[in-house]
Amino acid sequence: MRRKKLFGVQFHPESSTHTGWKKNSCYFLFKICGAKGNWTPASFVEETEKDIRIKVGSAKVFLRSQRRRGSSVLAVLLHRAIGINYIAFISNMDDAEE
Repeated sequence: MRRKKLFGVQFHPESSTHTGWKKNSCYFLFKICGAKGNWTPASFVEETEKDIRIKVGSAKVFLRSQRRRGSSVLAVLLHRAIGINYIAFISNMDDAEE
């Protein structure tokens, strides 16, 4: 049987009683999980766009979404990654579901 190291962390940033949160978080992320700490929002966008281009190829993508933050982020990433091969239909949140 293979054994996996599984860890869980619960953290409440709004709690003022936890003073060592930064030190504990860094230890967990970098020492236990092996995170590198080289992630940036710009690198996320760049990698995500590259992944979209690879997965979509020359296909066309149709996105039906509502006016929500997640849908808006996806719409921007798709547009940046595949340009004219992306078609969006954005509906009002009040629209009845079909």
